[in-house]
Amino acid sequence: MNKPILIFLVAVMVVALVGSFLPASAQKVVTIMRARHFVEGFEQQWHRIAQEFERMNPGVKVRVDYTSKAELEMKEAIEAETGKGHDIVESRMAGPYLYTDLLEDVDDVIERIAAQSGAPINLAKEYAFVDGHWKAVPVEFFPSILCYRSDYWQQVGYSKEKIWQLTWDELIYTAAPKLQSIGHPFSVPMSQIKGDTYHWMSPFMWSFASYLVDKDLNVIIDSANTYTALKKGKDLYQHMTPGVLAWDPGSDNRFMLSGVGAGVVNSGSIWHQVKEANLPFWEEILYAPLPSGPAGRFIEGFIVQRGIWKFAENKKEAKDFLVYMFTKENALAIADACMPGTVSAWSGIAPAIEEGPRQRASEAFTPLVGEVHHGPDWPGPVTGAASKIWTQAIIPIMFGKVAAGMSIQEAMDWAEKKLEEIYQQERVKRK
Repeated sequence: MNKPILIFLVAVMVVALVGSFLPASAQKVVTIMRARHFVEGFEQQWHRIAQEFERMNPGVKVRVDYTSKAELEMKEAIEAETGKGHDIVESRMAGPYLYTDLLEDVDDVIERIAAQSGAPINLAKEYAFVDGHWKAVPVEFFPSILCYRSDYWQQVGYSKEKIWQLTWDELIYTAAPKLQSIGHPFSVPMSQIKGDTYHWMSPFMWSFASYLVDKDLNVIIDSANTYTALKKGKDLYQHMTPGVLAWDPGSDNRFMLSGVGAGVVNSGSIWHQVKEANLPFWEEILYAPLPSGPAGRFIEGFIVQRGIWKFAENKKEAKDFLVYMFTKENALAIADACMPGTVSAWSGIAPAIEEGPRQRASEAFTPLVGEVHHGPDWPGPVTGAASKIWTQAIIPIMFGKVAAGMSIQEAMDWAEKKLEEIYQQERVKRK
């Protein structure tokens, strides 16, 4: 071996050893708070990327502190209030609008990632580009989608093609009663949880031209169209499995894993769990676009992002880590691990999926990229109110009240009052 090469190798080893033996006080620890991902493959990729980043940056460590999805917003609010906490925090939906003044601008991070992985999708920009600056780095989005057992639907006369063309009326008044009659009902949550409830309720309302606010943030939920949506929601409730008024975030998954469920509205977690459990019907778990209504077919895009606090101790290292996480190679690996389930938030990332069961389960996801519609306050502009509406579960509670027996008008009045309290504050801010 010639002398220059030997010197280079020795230098590399010295750098690695120095990084390994740096005292804790000399190490920089990039701290991250986030919820655990429902796909184990995502976690595997995350740990690989973190380990590689640490090897490439001696003296820098990456630490993830997991929290439940239910506690995420509360813990984030505490950190925002105290000015102390993690370097990187998980942001969902309109979170960047709530903490605009406390989040670091990440325009440079977006630019560096986009050079390799393509520009962020439009939905990501809608929720994280605030007052001319990127306030968070998009990770992925969970499109609302119909998850179903193809064998059960075939028993009641529904082929894949017919399921893809479903209307809400046909589901409510024809398919759901038939599925219930064979002991395998279609069901969706009507409880006070977030996420899974909004995944179907928002698109359901939009398909009947029912909205929370207009473009000027005036509350317009009390309408004939909302009345229709709530009435049809109650009609669907009559054909669902008992207990949906008390479902927790994992109930729809357990419902399908039990072998009883014929369908739910969910992302890809069910397919992954059924396959990992090696259940005999895993190849029967497929996906389709949500049903359509008189106003069209809609999809809610639940976006997940990572933001960096202005009070973070390791801003540069936090930015470098996020850039490395979404190099083209890593972004493709993450997207591949999560299909079917979530879709990459970067326009240049589209994993090639081998032909077979996973490809059949994933084919409904790809067309959704160009069709995703916003959060619960659409068609109003994105504001911090969206996160408050989400956190307070106003729409799920309204649907649940009607299903439990409250009159539709009383439920709309209750929701209108709650929404008015939130949007009054937003209207004042905009003046």
